[in-house]
Parts: sequence; C-alpha cells; structure tokens
Amino acid sequence: MIFDPSQHWGADGENNELMLRARAVDNGVWVACAHWNTSDVGLRSLIIDPYGYVMAASHFQQDGAVYVDVDFDALKVFYAGKKPQQPKRTATGIPSYYTEDIPEQRPGWRDMILSRRRPELYGIIPTINEVIMRYRPEKGPW
Repeated sequence: MIFDPSQHWGADGENNELMLRARAVDNGVWVACAHWNTSDVGLRSLIIDPYGYVMAASHFQQDGAVYVDVDFDALKVFYAGKKPQQPKRTATGIPSYYTEDIPEQRPGWRDMILSRRRPELYGIIPTINEVIMRYRPEKGPW
C-alpha cells in the first residue's frame, strides 16, 4: 500500500484523483491519500484499490476518518478471453442475463503484466550518432 499524506495541489480535485487512480493501477497496489477537508470539492481523502476504483472517500468540509478493510492476501485477477463453459439461455429461448461472453478470471495479474515487458528495448539513447553528425554544421556556437 502506498500512503500519500501530501495534500495534493493541482488543477482541480478530479485531475488529482485521476492521477492517484492511475498510479494505483500502474503499480498494482492500494493507494491511501490524506487531504484536508476544506479545499476543492473534488479533492478529498481517498483509498483506491489496485484496479483504480475508489473504495472509500471523505466528505467535503466534514471531519472524519476514512477506512476500508483491505485483504492483502487476495490475488489480483485479469480477464483472459471467454470462459470455455458459458451459461446457456433459458429453456424458453428468452435471452437471460447471460450474454454468452463472460470473461474468464485468472490469478497472477502482476506476473502477466511483467511477462510482457521487454527490457532489451530500454537503454540510454545516444546523444551523438551518424544521423546527427550528418546534419550538424561544421562550426557552431558550441
């Protein structure tokens, strides 16, 4: 869990909340942000889950504590296409709530994300190469 007691300042509360939610998803962790109660209506204390959903939030201009029960042992899941066994329509043929495309949940969200990294593509970008030298004047102010 990332604790953020920063009392964010920025364009407005909605933008700051969006950034906090994005960081929770980016890192796959819970985020708890503390903020005072007399600022922008949209800027409040939040607890955000690893999927980016606000699980608890403070009210505007009211003192109080924000809390939520967190199960750190619960594995994050990801959705991997359709389930092999889909629920069937009812015997009357009337469409039910089942849409026949329910996704399959699989554990190991973080492993799935990290397996798609390509660290061989990361590195220092050279500041001087043959293309730059081709277009650089012979003499310059440097």
